[in-house]
Amino acid sequence: MMLFKFFIAIIVTLTSIAMASFNSAGDDMKHIFMLAPFYPKLDDNSRSQYLAIAQNTQLTQDQMAEELAKWVEKQPQELQKEMEKFGEKLINSLKYLGRAIIDYKFSSEAQSYGDKIKNILNRTNITETESDRQVSNVIDSASPKIQQELSKFLFWIGREFINQVFKIIN
Repeated sequence: MMLFKFFIAIIVTLTSIAMASFNSAGDDMKHIFMLAPFYPKLDDNSRSQYLAIAQNTQLTQDQMAEELAKWVEKQPQELQKEMEKFGEKLINSLKYLGRAIIDYKFSSEAQSYGDKIKNILNRTNITETESDRQVSNVIDSASPKIQQELSKFLFWIGREFINQVFKIIN
């Protein structure tokens, strides 16, 4: 189960990064969570609890991962196994994205801004709302040309995340 908690933490982090790239929270996170193959198998109570965690914008990424881990432990053993299998597939698929984000190259003019955004996106001890605010502040402090480059980076993250998720669920 400890390995699964690690999977949950990484999934939450990457999902939060992707959602931050679209500058959105709550409902979009809910829709991402609904894509999990085990979602239709949840009973009404479990589904409500699962979505409540996904939509709680007051939770940091670390707290969300912890809440999901607690929630998983309360699920039937068969469902836990399915969740773990899905988590492993998702982690393997998203390793590429994590590496690509780290390796992403900005123009020399945008590099310092891009590094600030990467640092914000890697913080797991802030809420998605706070992350969005900080990223927005970095972008707003840049010139229009750099703002455009930073926006392309954020949309690229979101697109790549969605592509990786769809590879798994289809």
